[in-house]
Amino acid sequence: MIESLRGKSKSRCKKHPGKDVEINCIKCSMAVCTLRYIADHNGHECSEIDTLGQLHLNIDGGELIYLFKIALRIVYYELSNQQVS
Repeated sequence: MIESLRGKSKSRCKKHPGKDVEINCIKCSMAVCTLRYIADHNGHECSEIDTLGQLHLNIDGGELIYLFKIALRIVYYELSNQQVS
């Protein structure tokens, strides 16, 4: 995913197509521009999005390990259910 973001410009806001998204609304799980944040997401827990589009997440080590284990289970499930051609 990170590789696919390299060299690309920021994403545009769906509500304000002329504006780049700069804020990730954690409560609503969506990236928004500053205008949309002020209008629709003010007061929600948010984080800044850097120029590569990566989120600055506040996750401690235990949560990160838990999320990684879930991701591995999903990958294992998907691989084990693939049909061999």
